[in-house]
Amino acid sequence: IVNGDLFGSSEDARKVLGGPPETAGVLGELGLDGLPLNLFWVVGSPAHDPSNLLNGRSTFGALVILGQCAVVDFGHIQVMMYHGHDLSLKGAFGHAWNRFISKLSLERLWKRIAKVDRTLWVFFGHTHIPGVDSRHRVANSGGWQKVPFVKPTKTGLLISEGNDAPELVKIA
Repeated sequence: IVNGDLFGSSEDARKVLGGPPETAGVLGELGLDGLPLNLFWVVGSPAHDPSNLLNGRSTFGALVILGQCAVVDFGHIQVMMYHGHDLSLKGAFGHAWNRFISKLSLERLWKRIAKVDRTLWVFFGHTHIPGVDSRHRVANSGGWQKVPFVKPTKTGLLISEGNDAPELVKIA
């Protein structure tokens, strides 16, 4: 699951992908070529991800673009995937809050304010601070883009059969 802001800008995406997204281009960008997996992409803000991807769900081979928010049932675990850019309009503020004050607190707050069922996992990406909070069932996949004062974590959330919590994994 890639939870938004895969690219630095829409222009960066066009340079990498050469137009409409293609599985090979995105999987190559992530260093995932040839792996037997399905990749779900919840797009972030139009400032980072191409705005033409914000129109809803589409599929390109192993890449499934879910739009800005989606609930996916993996059989043993249900996940709401949401980038989180309207939770903190300034990513730097959200990043600093989660980094220095309370890790994943904005994610927990958003889940409570949005009245999301407690049994549902919610995966975010906006603050770029990776982590998993199994008690509150919130997680952040981390960040792919270099932003001021922040090194990309190049991490993701892996859902494995028989495991009721996601695992934070290094991808590239």
